[in-house]
Amino acid sequence: VVAGIVPTVVAYNALINAAARQGELRTAEFWMGNMVEARLVPDKYSYSAIINAAAKSNDLVSAEHWYQQALVDRVQPDTILFTSMIYAAVRCGDMAAARRWFRNASEAGMQPDQMTFGIMRNAAARTGDLVTAEVWYDKAMKVGFEPDIQTF
Repeated sequence: VVAGIVPTVVAYNALINAAARQGELRTAEFWMGNMVEARLVPDKYSYSAIINAAAKSNDLVSAEHWYQQALVDRVQPDTILFTSMIYAAVRCGDMAAARRWFRNASEAGMQPDQMTFGIMRNAAARTGDLVTAEVWYDKAMKVGFEPDIQTF
């Protein structure tokens, strides 16, 4: 606290997100720890940002740790958290884990969004698996997503 200014969850989330964008997992964890020490409750955006930091650090184990911590802290899993986990798995090159997280999201009643389908489709395309990329494209169309500039 500086000169009576008390940071909010939003302020800490901005710091965690800034660290995540740079792939600085330890810095993101530092700010998450400071948030908790300030007796503030991390929200789904806090956890999504720190999971993304783990993804950019190619650390799927840490991403999964932070997802589990979100559950411990009673953060309700939603499309944002599941998409962050899918992204982490893809970024770490673990397509089996990405499919597992996609399946977990569906089993939890989450409706994947266009970004979620895009992550899966692009990951398959990047590995040269065009058949699987097309399957993900078809799945997205089947639930009503229309192609856009990012689709192609």
